[in-house]
Amino acid sequence: MGGGSKKGLFYSIIRDNSPEMASACMLRLSKFSARWISSWGLSIGISDVTPSNSFLVKKKAFIDDGRSESQKLIELYEKGTLPLKPGCNIE
Repeated sequence: MGGGSKKGLFYSIIRDNSPEMASACMLRLSKFSARWISSWGLSIGISDVTPSNSFLVKKKAFIDDGRSESQKLIELYEKGTLPLKPGCNIE
C-alpha cells in the first residue's frame, strides 16, 4: 500500500493523479477500516495505549542515565579534561 516503495498503491495514485487524490483515498480507506473493525466488535481502548508501570520505570531510568552521563561530559568540558576524539579539538 505504501512503505516508501515506488510500486505502492498511494505512490501510484500520486504519480497518476495528485497528492490530494492519494490523501482522499487514504481517508476513505481509514474510514472503511475503522467501520469494518468496529462492526466486528474490535476496538482500541485507552488501556491498550497507556504505558505500563514497568515501562515507565524503565523509561525514567533510561532518561536519568542519559542526563547523568550528559552532566558528566559537561563537567569534564568545563574542567578542560574532556577526552577528545581523533581529529577534534576542544572547540
